[in-house]
Amino acid sequence: MKFLLLLPFIAFSTLSCTHTSGTPDGRISKNPQFYNSLDGREQLMVKTGQIENGMSKSSVWLAWGEPAARNYGQNSNARTEQWIYRNYRPIYTQSVFGGSGYGQLHGRRHYNYGYYGSGLRLGVNYVPYPSARVDFENDCVVRWTRGSRR
Repeated sequence: MKFLLLLPFIAFSTLSCTHTSGTPDGRISKNPQFYNSLDGREQLMVKTGQIENGMSKSSVWLAWGEPAARNYGQNSNARTEQWIYRNYRPIYTQSVFGGSGYGQLHGRRHYNYGYYGSGLRLGVNYVPYPSARVDFENDCVVRWTRGSRR
């Protein structure tokens, strides 16, 4: 029963880890050659999870991780790409249940061990929402937005 109470917290932490794809430090440690090729200012921005116009896609990936979705296009003579990042918002639910229980049948007698009757079941679902967007032209950031971290 205690495990069931912890299930929403385990699911949220799993979704959070999946969404962020680690931390900037984790991505830097797996790609030290690229990180060391950046100038000092860009290294500091990547390490602190910040981006700015003019950064490369690789620098944005080091800073923010893998996007949830990518859109591709063309604008005049420039190749465009848009990265969409998502976060997850908990939605709490409740429902009424009843008429269930468990027990053991011996011969013609039924021994009840569990709960019979009606009750309230609480649940939580995690719903994705767009939390950031980065627009690239010719592999460089030209625009970006980041929503609030609720």
